[in-house]
Amino acid sequence: MTKKYPKITVVTSSFNQGEFLERTILSIINQDYPNLEYIVCDGGSTDQSVSIIKKYEKYITWWCSEKDKGQTDAINKGFKRATGDVVGWINSDDVLLPGALWTVADFYANHPDTDFANGFTIEIDGNDKIIKFMHTVFNKFLARHGGYNVSQLGMFWRRDIFGKIGYLDDSFHAMMAAFIFSYSSLI
Repeated sequence: MTKKYPKITVVTSSFNQGEFLERTILSIINQDYPNLEYIVCDGGSTDQSVSIIKKYEKYITWWCSEKDKGQTDAINKGFKRATGDVVGWINSDDVLLPGALWTVADFYANHPDTDFANGFTIEIDGNDKIIKFMHTVFNKFLARHGGYNVSQLGMFWRRDIFGKIGYLDDSFHAMMAAFIFSYSSLI
């Protein structure tokens, strides 16, 4: 019997990150996950970003390169186009480790009542040397009181959460995951 895997949408926002963008794109499309929707929202880059996106556009569900109001606006633009059951975003200078989407899919297939999950993340340098390892363990008390710190790299959630709490707050420029805190009131 073949296990049905959820559709996963990954959004990448980028602006003049051509130096890193190809590696990010490859880390996502090389997952070989069969039910992937990949969206890239570029803020109108003037470097090699658009040519890199075009190089891989057959693997990208939708992309744009146009002026936006910043990173949060670009991410929200991608989220509003998302049709996946589960969504997440990877910045244009981040990478997914091999097998990451399969792990996310397995988790959500086996935990149908879970709305969001935060996994392990590592910080690497330009030579792939691990600098830091982080895993956030969910704590209801901290979540209810605004102290739940998540790493967006390891965070994936069900798309229908947007209908309950809305999209990222574009008044935030560095802590876009603040919308998850508002979800803690539903816990």
